[in-house]
Amino acid sequence: MRASTSGGYFTIVKFLIENNAEVCFADEDGFTALHAAAKYGDVRVARTFVENGALINAKAKDGWTPLSFAKYWTNEDECSQALVNYLIDKGGIDGRPEYEQGETAVGIVRAMKNRRERHPIFLPQ
Repeated sequence: MRASTSGGYFTIVKFLIENNAEVCFADEDGFTALHAAAKYGDVRVARTFVENGALINAKAKDGWTPLSFAKYWTNEDECSQALVNYLIDKGGIDGRPEYEQGETAVGIVRAMKNRRERHPIFLPQ
């Protein structure tokens, strides 16, 4: 089920659910298909999972919830923000420690890029 979410395979997700695939299944690290849909920013797939009984606040071993993934992996586009808003509207919580909750992958990359550009080793000679 989780693998079908990574490429936005909505038709496959629907087929699996219609054939009684377990939407709440978690792997050994506690990750569910809803975590994967949130990571890949697919609001349509995430909504389908929630409508079919996925646990909105399922926590992985590290405490991350689907909302944690959606917020962290957001790329500031309309679809990503729609997913974050949807999960919040459904009662989603961010399971990351408070000091991590403002971080996003995009923000971390930007910060690293800025540090590299200012670091003497990367300055043009």
